[in-house]
Amino acid sequence: MNIRNRFPFGRSVLLIAAMTTISTSAEGESSSNFTESRTDYAPLLSCIDEIQGVLEGVNYDQPSRTVDCGRAVQYCQKISGHFISAISESNIVMRGCDSIQIEGQFDGIPCQKEGCYEEMIDLEMYNICCCSASMCNSTPYQQNTLLITFFLSLWLITL
Repeated sequence: MNIRNRFPFGRSVLLIAAMTTISTSAEGESSSNFTESRTDYAPLLSCIDEIQGVLEGVNYDQPSRTVDCGRAVQYCQKISGHFISAISESNIVMRGCDSIQIEGQFDGIPCQKEGCYEEMIDLEMYNICCCSASMCNSTPYQQNTLLITFFLSLWLITL
């Protein structure tokens, strides 16, 4: 029996496999290797974005989510403040891309350097933490959840 009769689609499958391999290797060369080798290339920073608490009497409960920051953004930020004024109390935690703003309430504090520091604005003290790695402004709970998920996945794979 002739091989062509047994595998009528053999040539087509080989041709498709060869084309896929060539296009995949060309994509890899043109996208990831090329951009990563450029000295001016900076990958997008991903940060946790959330606002929890009360700021000048206004309650905020924006759930946590992951956002991609713009190319010009170098830091993820966490800003917290707890203070009491004559007319209201504030106890707020804000996370996001540098610099976090709440329209009409908070104009933002741009990061000056990596690390944590305190800054007084309008007689109110804020704790600002700036970091330059993706997801570095997440809560310890979120970081622990990621670790637990990772180790659980490894354990399931080894079963």
